Amino acid sequence: MKTSKKLIGIFLAILSLLLYFNMPVYANATNGTTDYNIFLSIPLENSGLEYEVNGDGYATGPTSFAVQGNFIYILDGEKNKVFIFKDGKKVNDFQVKGLLAASDIRVSKDIIYVVDKETKKLASFQQDGKQIALIDLADYSNKGTLTLDLDKDGNVLLKTGNGSLTKFDKDLKIGSVRQNFFKFNKNSNYKGNLLLSETGLNIDFNSNELLGSMSLTHIDKSGNLFVTTEELLDVPIITVEQTVKEYDSKGGLIGTARVPLELYKAHPDRYTDVTEDGVFALVPKAYSIDVVKLNTITNFTSRMPELKKEFEKSYKNPESDINKNSSMLAINYLTRSQVENNGYYINNYSWTLNSNNRKSMSGVTFPDWLSTVNIPYSATGIPYCWGGFDSLNTSSSSSWSNYGNAMSYGANAGNVYCSGYYKSGTAGLDCSGYVSACFAFTSKWGTGDFYSNTSLFNDINVSQLGNCDIVVHPTDHIVLWKGADYGNSDHFFTYEATTSGLDKCKAYDRYWSSLSGYKCRTYKYY
Repeated sequence: MKTSKKLIGIFLAILSLLLYFNMPVYANATNGTTDYNIFLSIPLENSGLEYEVNGDGYATGPTSFAVQGNFIYILDGEKNKVFIFKDGKKVNDFQVKGLLAASDIRVSKDIIYVVDKETKKLASFQQDGKQIALIDLADYSNKGTLTLDLDKDGNVLLKTGNGSLTKFDKDLKIGSVRQNFFKFNKNSNYKGNLLLSETGLNIDFNSNELLGSMSLTHIDKSGNLFVTTEELLDVPIITVEQTVKEYDSKGGLIGTARVPLELYKAHPDRYTDVTEDGVFALVPKAYSIDVVKLNTITNFTSRMPELKKEFEKSYKNPESDINKNSSMLAINYLTRSQVENNGYYINNYSWTLNSNNRKSMSGVTFPDWLSTVNIPYSATGIPYCWGGFDSLNTSSSSSWSNYGNAMSYGANAGNVYCSGYYKSGTAGLDCSGYVSACFAFTSKWGTGDFYSNTSLFNDINVSQLGNCDIVVHPTDHIVLWKGADYGNSDHFFTYEATTSGLDKCKAYDRYWSSLSGYKCRTYKYY
């Protein structure tokens, strides 16, 4: 009898665990800190959502999200799909037609709005996924990154990096345009202010560390402003504290909520959503997608002193085993302008995609932006290719001499299946291949080489970053730093080959938080 009871107890315990790992947790569960509470945890299994950190360090899966009462809308920018959850259970998912790299989502009056910041398009959908309208945003090409917000009446707003707001109706007809509604001014490495032109409200911000960015996230029905800030340690390893600060309509600070960046391995385009119910953050994890509710704290204590101690304890700059006579060195010692020009020509290289370059191959995943177009197709930019080193002057194979020659030969254009090694018969550049080509290296370096080499590169602090310095993680990704226009954008700019957004070599924009843990380095011979 005792044995039977014990077996029943074990069975019930196992059943409880199985139910737990396959059902959403929808509650204000505490995480044991004062920073946030778990609002919703969606197990990936059977949800249709994915979260996988691939070889270049970025996640396939959630890009943005929106919270509307007991509804959660999650945008998967890789699949270009919207997933809708009610009370923690999936009720629908649909493809966002007409977009190639969906980047942000808002929901207003049961209408779903999705923007593609790279191809500059905006679409609206019904709850069942039926598309209402799709418009081109080519006129916004030089206005910084594009995100979405809601005004106090629930109307959708297109927000540009240079501080303009455009109101749209559900048919995507323009209702009003407010030029230069807000502007972020960086007065020094440690001081900045956010100016609202219509009211003249000026919010000053002073940091004990470097001020990375400051942006207007939302204005609620009471006129309270929510401002996202990024502060950084001035050290070689990018160390960020991202917060959402709430101010009253007169600019008085109400409280501060901290985004728990330590939970992130890779980063969505939208970290937070501000609603009348509070400030929420999207946290993709290995086995679940979590939405957490951030706690706004009146007497906020920064973690930067603690993070600085952690950096000082762990930072090392090891000697490299790559010597100065290696065949991997640059053909010539290049200037910043020469490296920049090499990147520009790769990003803007024109070529034609045809049936010979888009073939089905085992172990190869074709770049999204090339998989759906009609061929022949006039393409711009060399596509991302895992392990690839096919630039204007280099190649991955002895069968061709450069990327253009590879296309004539019949190589497959790109491969975003980032696992294992370079796949024979594919052509393009991965992140380290791209930077190697920009520096005119005769052989491809890996991210670990760029991270540790001391013959050609030195570590520098964040404040010392200049045009075409490198920002690199030893096992994830590498970018060329292009600078920041603090008056016109809350982002900084890069040249890189990435699977984020359009899978290719390109000019891109980022938040500092997206490169947390990366090292800043400069070429010794600039």
